[in-house]
Amino acid sequence: FIHTCKERGYLYNGAIAILILVDIIMLLVQQPEFTWIHLKNSTRSELENIQKEYDFHELIMEDLIELSGENKVEYYEEDDAVTILLNFPKYDVKTEKYIHNPFVIVVSHSFVLSIGKYNSRHIDNLAKIAQQKTYLQNDNSTPTFDLVYDIIDTMYDKSVK
Repeated sequence: FIHTCKERGYLYNGAIAILILVDIIMLLVQQPEFTWIHLKNSTRSELENIQKEYDFHELIMEDLIELSGENKVEYYEEDDAVTILLNFPKYDVKTEKYIHNPFVIVVSHSFVLSIGKYNSRHIDNLAKIAQQKTYLQNDNSTPTFDLVYDIIDTMYDKSVK
């Protein structure tokens, strides 16, 4: 659905689209200055299509496909993008143990792309909140990094509680 609202004197269309094709789900949140794409259950083919559309480095693609490894932050100068790989604990109610939950965030000035090994209702809820919020450039912040802060804060808060 498309939601229109007025905030801080700016009129914009904030959109969240949930695309469901077989087992594929993608959240898409449009902001005035960038797009946030959160992928769930994505296939290699879908990731390749997104790579073509946003034209990012093959090593970023590798991180998105593998969803494993140590925590890291890498800057790709040619893409002007940062990749953040974080490992959050996820409690498995069946085994009553915490499991490894890698989460990758790719940040550029025009998009934020995120993907986790396991689906998170907390990210779904954040997408609803982000749809209502306006991330705009100002003297103190960069819109995409403000969203990244919200994503990390959400994942950290929900994984340790």
